[in-house]
Amino acid sequence: MPLVSPTPPADIQEWQEEYLLLHQKAKHYHSHKLGYPVSLMASLYNEQRGKEDIEVFHESGLERHKIINNSVLGILPGSLAEMFLVNVGDPRYESNSHPIEAKKIERDVIEIMTTYLGLSPGKGAGYVTAGGTEANFAGLWWSRQYLLHKNEVLIQKISHKIKTIKQKHHFDQTWATDVTNDPAETLDKSKALWELYSLEQIFKQLLYPSIFFTETHTHYSILKIAQQLGLVCKPVKAQEDGSMDIASLTDMLKEHKAKNSYNPVIVVANAGTTVLGAIDDIPAINTALRQTLTSPCTYTIHMDGALNGVTLPLLKPFEEVDDYFQSIGVHTIAISGHKFLGTQAICGMILTTQEFLEHAFPLKTHIIDYIGNIVDITSSGCRSGLNIMLLHNAMCSLGLHQRDYSKLRSLVKRNLENARYLSQKLKALLGDKEVLWQEGRFNVLFKRPSPRLIVKYNLMPAFADHVAACVLQNVTRSLIDKFIDDYQTELTTAIKHTDQEYALAG
Repeated sequence: MPLVSPTPPADIQEWQEEYLLLHQKAKHYHSHKLGYPVSLMASLYNEQRGKEDIEVFHESGLERHKIINNSVLGILPGSLAEMFLVNVGDPRYESNSHPIEAKKIERDVIEIMTTYLGLSPGKGAGYVTAGGTEANFAGLWWSRQYLLHKNEVLIQKISHKIKTIKQKHHFDQTWATDVTNDPAETLDKSKALWELYSLEQIFKQLLYPSIFFTETHTHYSILKIAQQLGLVCKPVKAQEDGSMDIASLTDMLKEHKAKNSYNPVIVVANAGTTVLGAIDDIPAINTALRQTLTSPCTYTIHMDGALNGVTLPLLKPFEEVDDYFQSIGVHTIAISGHKFLGTQAICGMILTTQEFLEHAFPLKTHIIDYIGNIVDITSSGCRSGLNIMLLHNAMCSLGLHQRDYSKLRSLVKRNLENARYLSQKLKALLGDKEVLWQEGRFNVLFKRPSPRLIVKYNLMPAFADHVAACVLQNVTRSLIDKFIDDYQTELTTAIKHTDQEYALAG
């Protein structure tokens, strides 16, 4: 039975027409699928209404019955949100075994964002993740893969030397304790043992890169990921504003080069830390790496741009740059979809260049046959097609697919104006020393109010006796004024109570 294209509603946007076609395709294949182990129970109607062993409910206006009722979640029966949409493996390639995919839409998401960040059309790569942590994981995993393949010849050479020494000499406990050994043979074996030890140390250095990041300010997921990938953690001192101290990084890189000359380096650079919204000086980080780490030591830079990655071309923290990849030394970028872009489902993006990904995953590696003989460069494997479409719809609604950044620019401008407004109100209330805000940041740090206000306004606990507010699209002047009034009332009440206590004590 051929698929019939649905008639689009009058108010549908041109990029949304593809969603309708995918909906029709999903409805068709859901009732014809014999393969991949997914029951589709939530999206299919129970055809056997008379079965007494299955509890079903009747959907108003429909002849069939449902087993799972998703209407309480606001999901309309038979809608696209109720369909099973899954993307498997590298979005650059279609999967022959999974026809119900949103891979074209996922490719559009990556193309829209990498082009926005300055890459030429077709030069970007990546995929949509389950959130910022997976995006960071993929970025660091890809970096490690890239560095391994970059040093592949050297790794193979050292591995061969290690095998040769072990085949020629037998280093067992008997040899080490036998006093009757020939002195010349003992000396020869001792030299070989030292060479073996040295080669194994170099081999270990090449396999497990060191990761440099700003201590206390870098997202906690980086530590988890470093443990999972076997990366050696090297926390770098932070400046007062939460950004990486470049002088400290440079000193640490020099020491690293002197002690671990073969050990590759990954630097995690922040573009909008969780609490302070700090943006690291990434061009300066790149310069420090280039000037300090000469061959054979190799390196990559991963940018954690969970919040501010979307705003970089508008905020221009590094002045005018051609792009936010090669021109500033960045290899991978992690961006959250649910933070600045505000998708209602948690999702993210890991972005890189085609060239970098091809070096990290050479042809015919990581190929999985049962998903269509395609490469899988993702850490999650299966990904929600619905999340991908939510992210795509948000980006297109802002005009990013047409390279129209006026809506996004207006949002950034309004958010920064409101952040400035909040900081001014707080300084008038608390004094300048109790409030920290910098131009170009959405985060405002200030003296901690009562637990009641922290909960009521969902403030983020920060350092010592301070909290942070993050001023994004949901924050209005009226909300700020209401919070300031509450805070002022709280402070006034506290002062009155203190005065009464002093009076009673006197």
